[in-house]
Amino acid sequence: MKTIRMAATMAAFVLALAVGRVSPALAQSLGTNIIPDKPAKTPEEIEREQTIERQYKEGLRSIPDKKGSNDPWGSVRSADPGPATKTARPAKPAKSAAARTPPGAKAQQ
Repeated sequence: MKTIRMAATMAAFVLALAVGRVSPALAQSLGTNIIPDKPAKTPEEIEREQTIERQYKEGLRSIPDKKGSNDPWGSVRSADPGPATKTARPAKPAKSAAARTPPGAKAQQ
């Protein structure tokens, strides 16, 4: 009895899996159109769309071309960077008083 129930449950599961995998493909092949076809445009609508498109293109032509530099610091820096110069080395730190005494003299304390 237990094996019959298990076999029936397993068969139902396999059937449900097969139907679930096949049903989207069947729905596409039935030829049903969910979105109805739009009616043809009237001559007035076509002319209106052409007018809007023409005005859009004229608006794009009226925008001037940007030919400036994108450098915000361009007016601050000079145009000529000048000759290349050597970079200065940092000064050495000053030696302590004990380090400045001659080798033969005693350091004062």
